[in-house]
Amino acid sequence: MFRRCLFLALAFLPLLAPPARAADKAWEDCGQTADQDRKIAGCTAVLARGAAESETNRANAYSNRGNAYFDKGDNDRSIRDHDEAIRLDPKFAEAYFNRGRAYSGKRDYDRAIKDYSEAIRLDPQYAVAYEIRGRAYENKGDAARAKKDYDEAARLRRRAGQTVPSSSTTRPSPSIRKNADAYINRGSAYFNKGDYDAAIKAFDEAILLDPKDAAAHYNRGTAYSNKGDKDRAIRDYDEAIRLDPKVAVAWYNRGSAYQSKGDYDRAIEDYSEAIRLDPKYLSAYNNRGAAYFFKGDYDRAIKEYGEAILLAPKDTAAYNNRGSAYSNKSDYDRAIKDFDDAIRLDPKYVAAWYNRGNAHKGKGDYDRAIKDYSDAIRLDPKYTWAYSVRGDAWRGRNDFERAARDYTKAIELADKPEKAHWTWWYLRGVSYERLGKWPEAEADFLKAMELDPDQPSVLNSLGFNWVDRNLKLKEGLALLEKAVKLKPDDGNLLDSLGWAHYRHGDHQEAIKVLERAAALEPTYSEISDHLGDAYWRTGRQDEARKSWEQALSLKPDPADAEKVKGKIARGLEK
Repeated sequence: MFRRCLFLALAFLPLLAPPARAADKAWEDCGQTADQDRKIAGCTAVLARGAAESETNRANAYSNRGNAYFDKGDNDRSIRDHDEAIRLDPKFAEAYFNRGRAYSGKRDYDRAIKDYSEAIRLDPQYAVAYEIRGRAYENKGDAARAKKDYDEAARLRRRAGQTVPSSSTTRPSPSIRKNADAYINRGSAYFNKGDYDAAIKAFDEAILLDPKDAAAHYNRGTAYSNKGDKDRAIRDYDEAIRLDPKVAVAWYNRGSAYQSKGDYDRAIEDYSEAIRLDPKYLSAYNNRGAAYFFKGDYDRAIKEYGEAILLAPKDTAAYNNRGSAYSNKSDYDRAIKDFDDAIRLDPKYVAAWYNRGNAHKGKGDYDRAIKDYSDAIRLDPKYTWAYSVRGDAWRGRNDFERAARDYTKAIELADKPEKAHWTWWYLRGVSYERLGKWPEAEADFLKAMELDPDQPSVLNSLGFNWVDRNLKLKEGLALLEKAVKLKPDDGNLLDSLGWAHYRHGDHQEAIKVLERAAALEPTYSEISDHLGDAYWRTGRQDEARKSWEQALSLKPDPADAEKVKGKIARGLEK
């Protein structure tokens, strides 16, 4: 049985934070290794929280993001991120090691060797650091130093592979057991300080002394998991469960590791076993709810959070998470009620204010949404996404000046632009466009396209304006063709493309594209207006007037309605 150190059970993973805020989702993305762009976006979201995360957490996030950049071949960004990790945690051996890898990638072997040496100084048992430093020496032509490092790496690995002889029927002697317990206690102390590398080494020693100690395997898995190494964590949890299958927390933590990797089905299986072993396991209900949430099964997620609330009626996270599930079902009234309860229980629960704002915005109640987002910002002035969504609400009220200010604040807080930030530049550009500030809007659209060249909405806004303003007809047409290729069944994009053909004078092609747009979006007045123009230019005046009458029946803005009435009465000028 687990006799020692069960206090690590919940240290591994706190209650899943609000999905809509993407708190734990951000850490999951930051920790997984399969998708480097997803990893970068997740770590960036974590870092955007600033001081809300501990320095150790931010150091880990910088290091994880740096590793993702390294895997993508961007050594300079990798180095910058590891610089930040080391600034936050000067004893972070892995950060030195990984920065060394990036320098090696740039063929700057002197700096690489300096970093590997610092990693070894901080962790003299770091076998792989010796091995990779040996490669750096070899690349410099220093065969003697390379051989020395390779030999040391081999010696350390042989030593790590030694175990105390034991049989399947014999437990270690009391003296060995006492020493193993001492290593477990030491590892637990390091774990609680956030020094997961030192904790792992201590648990390694305990396992060498007693390979059948389920607690040591479990605790080492928890340390690996908190470092973001989910695969090693799962292997340790596998062994802990094999040795003692009746301990619910091992199933729970393995489920959490699977969830971090995006394997929600396995996570649900493990949470279910944890609940079978312990029917009052609150965190297991919450996390099983989160797994269903991320699978898009909101009804089952709601049921799980309901079970958590029955077990703990004051569990603010369960109310918040259930509210997020209701929001994703567009059941905003129930969502708001849950967020109300979360805020009542904890008036400083930033995520609940934020998520309730999202629900109000979903209902079209922009005033209440803005009030909630403002409270979230009051509680957390560096909450980047709260500024962004408040900007969306200001746009919903047609207050484009305030919207632009909020998007600007989000951009400032993000500091270094990432691919995931394209939306802030794009939406600020939309706001500037509506304010009549085209040069500023164009600059923002170009920046958004630089960050993510394959966003149809950005391509459409920039391309349509270039065409409609008669600025860059050829370039605008190319952007719109790309947008339609990315989303071929989007009526609004087809309308823009059809209008570009019209402005180019290709009226027959314009009719072909605009007729398809009108079929996809029959209630969009601007499409019918454009189609009427194309009909008129090809001599189909009756069809043109019918199309303009259709546009007028769809109640366009008053200014546009007057223009359409003029066309019906007089047609188009030659």
